[in-house]
Formats: sequence, structure tokens, C-alpha cells
Amino acid sequence: MPRRARRSETSVGPIDLDLLWTGRCGICLKSLDRDLSHPDPLSKSVDHIVALSRGGAHAQDNLQWSHLICNLRKGVS
Repeated sequence: MPRRARRSETSVGPIDLDLLWTGRCGICLKSLDRDLSHPDPLSKSVDHIVALSRGGAHAQDNLQWSHLICNLRKGVS
């Protein structure tokens, strides 16, 4: 569970990251490469569709795979 989810006492459900895999970034919709790893900006990253800070849950239906850079940019905007 992410540190923010623990701090915000958000609801937490069972997570299966393999079920989330579509091969596409949930933000920009371009393809994801499973083999790239952090800190490559195009590596995969788990994104909360509705941010924890905005009341989103750390649950299967609020998560998607994204590029690390897309996820970071989303957090800034």
C-alpha cells in the first residue's frame, strides 16, 4: 500500500496489478514497455485515477498503469 494511502486512511481493497495491464498508458494512451524500469521516464508506473489527496481509493477500480513521466506530469497539473 502506498505511503499516502496509509497516511490518509483511504479505503484499501485487494489489488491485482496484472489485471490492470492493457499495454497502454492510461493517461496518454501510447504503448507501455513492461521491460523498462525506473528511472526511465517511459517505464511503467501505477497511477491513481482519482488522486488519494482528492479522496480517491487505493482500490482496483481507481488504478491504472501509466508511463512514469505521464504520472509525474499529472501530479503537477
